[in-house]
Amino acid sequence: APIEMALDDVVEVEFTPAYSAMPVRVRAVVRNRSRYIYGLEFQAKDAVEQERIDLIGQLLRGSSDFRKPK
Repeated sequence: APIEMALDDVVEVEFTPAYSAMPVRVRAVVRNRSRYIYGLEFQAKDAVEQERIDLIGQLLRGSSDFRKPK
């Protein structure tokens, strides 16, 4: 069901990467919206959360290098 969110609402977004049993969860702020389509800004509170945000960015870009060690 659609959820109504306002600008500047803080939400948690969870993704389960392909080939992974572990979901990735990060905080985000609603920065823009059009009906039920939202633009989110991911915000890290520490280095671990920044790594999660980087992983989500790679997943959204369709990158497969998220499984490669750095």
